[in-house]
Amino acid sequence: MPETSNSVGVVRQGYEPGGLALSELPSPSAGLGEVIIAVDLCGLCGSDSHIWHGDPSSSWIEVGTVLGHEVVGRVVEIGAEVTTVALGDRVTPMSIFGCGECDLCDRGLGQLCKKREWLGLSRNGGLATTVAVPARTLLHVGSLPDETAVLTEPMSVACRAVLTRGRLSPDDHVVISGPGAIGLLAGIAARHAGAQVTVVGTPDDVVNRAGICELVGLHLTAEPPRGVDLWIEAAGAAPALNNAVRAMSRGGRIVLVGIYGAPVTVDVDDAIRKEVSVLASYSGDAQDYRTALDVLHTVPNLGAAFVHTVPMTSALSALASIGSGERPKHAVRPRR
Repeated sequence: MPETSNSVGVVRQGYEPGGLALSELPSPSAGLGEVIIAVDLCGLCGSDSHIWHGDPSSSWIEVGTVLGHEVVGRVVEIGAEVTTVALGDRVTPMSIFGCGECDLCDRGLGQLCKKREWLGLSRNGGLATTVAVPARTLLHVGSLPDETAVLTEPMSVACRAVLTRGRLSPDDHVVISGPGAIGLLAGIAARHAGAQVTVVGTPDDVVNRAGICELVGLHLTAEPPRGVDLWIEAAGAAPALNNAVRAMSRGGRIVLVGIYGAPVTVDVDDAIRKEVSVLASYSGDAQDYRTALDVLHTVPNLGAAFVHTVPMTSALSALASIGSGERPKHAVRPRR
């Protein structure tokens, strides 16, 4: 497709720690079924942190890839055969999308499709001035402020873990381990559904994240409760998973949504004797995104407390500080 050079983005330039650079880019034109989004805000994620640190788990992401998959922006160009959006629409794209033709895609599991694409990982993403995305991946964000709309992708992950995979009911006692972005959003989703929610973290978490938990109406503790019906493990930490197994009620459910950096050892016998269901949850499908937007529209000012925004010139330092600070989410504003 024809391109003109007037864009800037964060690009992988090597596999070593810190192997990213702020670079001038050819600005894409919209291909068949695509649109161009002028990016207003792009959130930073743990997967971006893995790339920044040069972790082996990110070695499949090619040099030259533009990062960024938590995007909100405006449609500025529309390709052929696109009828679902108009110029100027404020939208957010799904971060993972399948081929649209296989059995998994037909079942609404495009994020598991063998031919799936990852925005900002397997194809150029939105940590840039502009980004090209398939129109079929877009959702309208309405009047949500940028700082809240940029939470749609992580909120979809949280909603899938809590509602789709966890099958939460309002009578459930829910525990979330890990007061990071996904954990806190999972807590908000569970509370929105009417459940009793406790967030569990380390003693350091209790010190550093108490303020944001109080602002969003969640109780944070370092002491895991007992008699838990549904545990969302968002920390990606072996001690948290073992705490979950010990705390579960008989017949309870544990949903794994945090990514573990190494194999973990779990007391499986305890889980078996209590017939605990252990479920995995990955990304989100179109319905999870719609649910996420429904939840976010009930808390339109969430982003003001939740998201720390920086200009594109500070994108690399923001990547280095993912996971730190009182606010659980960092986001980059590529354009002034």
